Amino acid sequence: MNSPFFNAEHDRCVKECRRVLGDQAHDEAFAQGKKLNLEELIELALGDQESDDPLPQM
Repeated sequence: MNSPFFNAEHDRCVKECRRVLGDQAHDEAFAQGKKLNLEELIELALGDQESDDPLPQM
């Protein structure tokens, strides 16, 4: 997807995630996410709707 509209927002989000998590934690989380199948991704995205923790442990 090489759209300046989508890429700019994606790049901004990645930069913010790296700032908050740090490069190593971001890279580790990204690597874990790449291993998930579609069902696991949906489950993670929907997650526990009642939880106060916005970052579920993987």
